[in-house]
Amino acid sequence: MQHQKGSNKKIEDFVQCPLYDDYIYIGNCIDVQEVAANLILEKILPDEILQIKGFKDICRNCENNLDKKYER
Repeated sequence: MQHQKGSNKKIEDFVQCPLYDDYIYIGNCIDVQEVAANLILEKILPDEILQIKGFKDICRNCENNLDKKYER
């Protein structure tokens, strides 16, 4: 578990992802979030995610989205 700077909230090592329909490592979650925010290129994501229609919106609206969950 990681401690987020400037916050008392802890960032979990694994989070539930509606795109993978499973728990995933937080690093993979962040990769998807960065693509959803158009900060990095889609080519880093597996085809199984890229083929999901509206995956960026699903990610941005996920309860585990770090921007929403930790107000970063």
